[in-house]
Amino acid sequence: VEGAVAVADETSFWYEMSGTDKMRLEAAGIYKLCWCHSFSPSDCTQLSDFNVEAGSFIYAGPYEVVSLREVRISQVLKVEVSGIGLSSDDEAMLLVTCGMGQPILRAGKIQERFFNFGVLGSHGNEMAAGSYQLCWCQPSLGRSCNSTEEFNVAFGSIRVRCHWNYAELDTGECRRCHLLFEVPEEEDSVCQIDAGSFALVILWWFVSTLLFLAIVTALRCRLWTLPKRPGERPGTFSPTLVGTPRPIRDVSQTGGKLLIATNGYHNLIKFPVSRWSTIPVTLAGTAHPLLDGVQFHVRVRDGRTLEVLCLDRSPVTFRADSSMGQVEVSFGRALLHSALHGLNLKVPLLGQTVILAGCSLAIGRFLEPPGLQGVAVVAAGAFVAVFLFLIWLQFVRTSSPLTHSLKMYASNISEKGMTKKN
Repeated sequence: VEGAVAVADETSFWYEMSGTDKMRLEAAGIYKLCWCHSFSPSDCTQLSDFNVEAGSFIYAGPYEVVSLREVRISQVLKVEVSGIGLSSDDEAMLLVTCGMGQPILRAGKIQERFFNFGVLGSHGNEMAAGSYQLCWCQPSLGRSCNSTEEFNVAFGSIRVRCHWNYAELDTGECRRCHLLFEVPEEEDSVCQIDAGSFALVILWWFVSTLLFLAIVTALRCRLWTLPKRPGERPGTFSPTLVGTPRPIRDVSQTGGKLLIATNGYHNLIKFPVSRWSTIPVTLAGTAHPLLDGVQFHVRVRDGRTLEVLCLDRSPVTFRADSSMGQVEVSFGRALLHSALHGLNLKVPLLGQTVILAGCSLAIGRFLEPPGLQGVAVVAAGAFVAVFLFLIWLQFVRTSSPLTHSLKMYASNISEKGMTKKN
């Protein structure tokens, strides 16, 4: 291997290297020192003239890094290094060509066999995509490793690519693909529609729809205070966010307990904390003076039955009967106690909201939507949720208590008529 050439000093017989540029191209390791007499036939101009072994030479430095080939902007660049004669003060730098040019990114001192360049393109370290060399410097023999000229030993090269959904321009600048579901082709220069990104957009829209559907079905914005009796006009104007009112089918005293049977599933669950195991509610429209406008606590008995308790959670002692009205839950307790009993989903509205909102934010952060396209996806989910909710209100929702009672009455009459015929 041809390295640097040293010529003997005629007075002191020291061999001084004339230059080390050729040696820098070689890997660190142990080399032989080969000697040539000045009276050789070719005057020491050919490698074959250096045929006398004069000792060994340890060439300190890092071994070439061959495992790291490609990294993307916004990813962490951490390079494991090994070699001969390394020290804890060694530093590394990313350069287009080692020993020259402007510094691209500096790793600082080596830490536990690693040069840590951090997240590429972050903290104001804007960098272009392209090919770079890993350059090494050891602060010894008068070098301070403050200039790029001192980082003149290359120990590897990497290809820095743009973020996965950014196209690479000829200048190395990264530009976001125009559409949310586009990614660059293999050469990173032209964007094309990607099936995986399209599926992520659909998933984002679906999660957003579920999020808004959970909100609009469990919460209401009440503009007026509730009337205490049926037929009364609403009270004062007071916009309030509350839980969805649960229509009452029947209020009756059973087994010494005052029970409310709701018209359909009440979709309330018992919170797994003893302090909040009962739910504060307000009853309205029952036409009963001891119930309307009064705050109670209720305990969930089953999917359609609630047990009424006093504010101190003791049983209600008075008797009451009604077949109308509604149960209203406050906004905070609606978050803790609302769930979808019909789907056997025991996760409260707060948990549903946090999970779905977290998933939506994570997908949006991963896709990095350009412009207002992300807003459009979320808005589309909100629109579909409201549309489905309006359809449910118009065609699917549980019938009113009066309609339910009339159906039960008609069913009983029909059964009695069938019994008489038989």
